[in-house]
Amino acid sequence: MKLVNISLLRPQLIPFFCLLWLSITLGCNPKENGKEHLWEPVPLAYAKGFKLYKINDYLLIEILQGYPGQEKPAYLLLGEAFPDQHTQEALHSIRYRWLPPAQRLVATATSHLPALEEVEALERLIGFPNTDLISSTRVRERIRAGKLQDLGKNAGLNIEAVLDLQPDLVLNSTLGAEDRSAKLLEEAGIYVLSIGDFIEPHPLGRAEWCKVIGAVVGHYAAAEEVFESIAARYEALREKAAARKSAQRSDQKPPRVMTGNLYQDIWYVPSADSWSTQLIRDAGGHYLFEELKGAGSQTLSFEQVLDRALDADIWLGPSDIPSLAALALSDQRYTYFTPFKTQKVFSFGLKKSATGGLPYFEIAYLRPDLILEDLMRIFGGESLPEEQMHFYLPLPEN
Repeated sequence: MKLVNISLLRPQLIPFFCLLWLSITLGCNPKENGKEHLWEPVPLAYAKGFKLYKINDYLLIEILQGYPGQEKPAYLLLGEAFPDQHTQEALHSIRYRWLPPAQRLVATATSHLPALEEVEALERLIGFPNTDLISSTRVRERIRAGKLQDLGKNAGLNIEAVLDLQPDLVLNSTLGAEDRSAKLLEEAGIYVLSIGDFIEPHPLGRAEWCKVIGAVVGHYAAAEEVFESIAARYEALREKAAARKSAQRSDQKPPRVMTGNLYQDIWYVPSADSWSTQLIRDAGGHYLFEELKGAGSQTLSFEQVLDRALDADIWLGPSDIPSLAALALSDQRYTYFTPFKTQKVFSFGLKKSATGGLPYFEIAYLRPDLILEDLMRIFGGESLPEEQMHFYLPLPEN
């Protein structure tokens, strides 16, 4: 790049170039402003949707994917005291929100709760929409004691109820930027933190978001220990599954796995790069739709699924069907599939709490090691009592 010699410029142009230089400097990445020594990256093992930095006595969270299609990073600075001038200078090129450890929290997804429980911060939780969905014994005790307010039975938050609670922070799971509830809360001065764990391509990446939840309540170190323990157990199980697969005879093939079911004439299946497909792979299964590249899920017709998965060995899902008889009643074509005939259809929807909540949706995302263990047992043909399975159970005949 050719530099401009200011001494050669007309005097009346010098202020313009100085202003231009200042604007460019303030808009640059802090690492380009000579502040990189103040931004100490905190290593992450699997997560892609956020980054962490230590800056003096503060922890900076950079949310890259809090929801699908997020275009700009969001920054949250965590620390006991308002940032001093030295810290503010290190952050002068970004827009951020400072937050001390949150004492009053609202969560919007049951998957947020296990992290709070693991880092011993459940007493901070003061509100949740549709508390009937919660399975945790400890959280249900707080509900019965009147310490956790129900914020609405429908899909949306009761905004007025949230405003009455005046939480320090709302943990939000949303499918896009056009979240009316989040916008209304932000306008009222309540910080909304988007938790994009569901976008992660690896199950341990999803679990690693517990560090974000631990950090906002001032228990980052505890969350780090929780995650490391889960990751170590997951990797040990994965290696065990890989060893079992390597020991198979050449004529033994890994079980062929299909997933999902029809919803309004559309069959949703996970893509090859999704966290759920990674679990099937790590458990030693062969996912029958590996060619569907990308993250998230994809839509297929019944005929497309039938063509590929007619002779599958294992069928994972559907979550809302209680029996094989009910499955056949919902659509007689399901009986065409081999797993239906051999009674190898497994669902995580059979284990429910007394109020109808599904432990899978609450616990499994923090504990992918438990999902992996279930799948290894299923793929290995083990017949275990219900109490020894964490989530998945075979659909009964009736």
